[in-house]
Amino acid sequence: MEPDEVTPDIVRAWYLKRQQVAPSSASSEAGHLRAIFASLISERAYDRVNPVPSHLTRIKTKPKELDRLTPGQLNALIAFYDEQAPQYALAVCLGAFAGLRIGEVRALTRADLTSDGERYTVRVNKQAAWNDESGEFYEADPKSADSVRQIPLPAALKERVEQHLRGMDNKLKSAILFTPRARKDGKPNAHKFVGKSPWRNLWLRACLAAEIDYMVDSDGERVPYNPAEFKGGRGHKRPDVVQRHVFKFHGLRGIYATALGEVSNQSYMAGQLLGHSSKGVTERHYLAAVPEQARAALADAAYEVLTGARSNIIEFKARSVA
Repeated sequence: MEPDEVTPDIVRAWYLKRQQVAPSSASSEAGHLRAIFASLISERAYDRVNPVPSHLTRIKTKPKELDRLTPGQLNALIAFYDEQAPQYALAVCLGAFAGLRIGEVRALTRADLTSDGERYTVRVNKQAAWNDESGEFYEADPKSADSVRQIPLPAALKERVEQHLRGMDNKLKSAILFTPRARKDGKPNAHKFVGKSPWRNLWLRACLAAEIDYMVDSDGERVPYNPAEFKGGRGHKRPDVVQRHVFKFHGLRGIYATALGEVSNQSYMAGQLLGHSSKGVTERHYLAAVPEQARAALADAAYEVLTGARSNIIEFKARSVA
């Protein structure tokens, strides 16, 4: 293709693809391309306008990650999983109401959930880590020694936990809580843990359904989200739009930490007095010394804040938690 054959529509189509592959550099590349065409137009005396729209060089292609959710958004996120993928709904709850990392969630087994009759406690002593060479997850030690912990779940989650356990085919204590979906041909799935792509595709759809993420066209303008037009955040009927993904699963851990701070002034003050840079440090050093009964009450109170049952906050901002 000759330079004088390049049109703004061709450039926009190229730009949209670059946004999907390299979101942090698409605008700067468009700037370089516009400068090249400006030179060509000047040197060759082309009687045409620059085919690279100037606004493409200014679009922020990598949006700032969202650090807050409304209770309505969190409830909608969970509701999506309840409807579309109920076998993974508890995983989202463990991120939001217990602060688990996604690798910790993937590695949980039946044995890691124990009940005292009123509530369940989740034990974290391992994680699913990614192996680049094999392209699969494997069971590994937790992120650090401090990551080994026991977390009381809100009493309100008791029925949800039991419903998940009843729905599991494998009743052994060693059974993984969240397994890959069955193969379409009916054969057993050879993978032990849920893969990256299946989980990400569900998460992208959930974030759109909960109105956390949003869609934009090639000009960076928001467009309405129609689930029928998209699959896994990618348009199959609308190739001219892309999803702006602004909230990761790890963000649930952050809003959990924030909720703990909201319902426990003493914990929040301890973080300030100790000079902790994140709520996670306070959680490990402070909550470990809190009596079990008090920790359970804290879990219930945080649940009420996150789901909107407590009206002391409208939005909860996620502090930086490792």
